[in-house]
Amino acid sequence: MAKNIFTIRHGEASHQVNPNIWETHSNEDIPLTSLGKSQALECGKFFADMKINPETTLIITSPYKRAAQTAEQITKEIPAQLVTEPLLVEQDFGMFTGLTTEQCYEKYPNLARLYDFHAEKDGEYFVKPPKGESKEDVVKRAEQFVENISLWFKDSKYENLIIVSHCVVNRAINKTLNNETSEWFLAQEQLPNGAIRQFSSLGDKWQDKGFVFIPKNQGHSKTIANPFKSNTGGIEK
Repeated sequence: MAKNIFTIRHGEASHQVNPNIWETHSNEDIPLTSLGKSQALECGKFFADMKINPETTLIITSPYKRAAQTAEQITKEIPAQLVTEPLLVEQDFGMFTGLTTEQCYEKYPNLARLYDFHAEKDGEYFVKPPKGESKEDVVKRAEQFVENISLWFKDSKYENLIIVSHCVVNRAINKTLNNETSEWFLAQEQLPNGAIRQFSSLGDKWQDKGFVFIPKNQGHSKTIANPFKSNTGGIEK
């Protein structure tokens, strides 16, 4: 069974510096910036400096391009096996993907007002963007993922799992490993790009050691992390 789990948010992605990229790219195909690739390589160097054994390390990544590129950069420093996992994709913001609050109200005024109404009535954790996922839905995916890896790696050779994903799903995994509440999840700040959080095995539980590495250069993101009260718009990921 794994002794350590490392959760990582992908490096800086193109939509974080150029919101217009949504006009030409799908959510799945948005790549890293040059800074994002550098941040990912720094993550790999961090693991190399830790003397992590590639033979007993597995990297599991979201299939979205920005996460997969981050994982690939890490393997340049530690040539561990790399696999993709669909459960790690970012929250689906549905019809609001790639839109700011203002754009949501301009393009879908009735839906935007309805979203805000349900956010107030039901809470940020449960409200769903039209044709999208709620934060609760993402947490359920994270719980399924953690349950799966607990089964997969119970008797495996892997001692270290490196999980590369996105902002919301990363926080959902951290919530699950910490066995925390929805209030805890909502209180978490947006994760820095390339931030690495470590969890170490403690019997049948996981000990949260907090962030063990954050690239110093976080760039100058032009996107808005909180276009609605509950991070609608897909621009957090």
